[in-house]
Amino acid sequence: MYYFDEITQPLFVTCCFLIVNLINFRYPVFASIKRGSKPEFGEIAYSLTLMILVIISYGSGDLLIGFVGSFIMGYGDGLAAVVGTKFPYGRYQVLGRNKTVSGSSAIFFVSIVVLVIASYLKIYEVNLIKVVIVAALVTAVEAIAIFGLDNIGVPLTAIIGYMWVIQM
Repeated sequence: MYYFDEITQPLFVTCCFLIVNLINFRYPVFASIKRGSKPEFGEIAYSLTLMILVIISYGSGDLLIGFVGSFIMGYGDGLAAVVGTKFPYGRYQVLGRNKTVSGSSAIFFVSIVVLVIASYLKIYEVNLIKVVIVAALVTAVEAIAIFGLDNIGVPLTAIIGYMWVIQM
């Protein structure tokens, strides 16, 4: 988000991304965007969340909000799926959805790394207890979210947690 001078530029990009995802939801043009064959709203939620992150980041003047939300959503949630599939250790079910401890660990550790970096960049201090609590909450939200709504729940939990973490 540091590449844009004003809010209209990233909003335009995220709006275009949303339009592409809406079209693809109705008419699957880009098969690589969808994760599975079941109709879920993850791609649309992802696009909407990026728009929300842009608005909150630019509105608050704290662009690290966008960093925290998008990196935990993109890398943490993305790695959780990859790691959980590649190394399916500790299988469990939440609300009828299959999860793995290895996948949940991936989002947990990515959340810690992102929150530590953002906290240090913002206030030059890190409260590891708060960071671990927020990472655990983010991991829980990812585990219980259904219909791809983790793409909204994870970053919103992360940015609310980030705001708490930086209040020393």
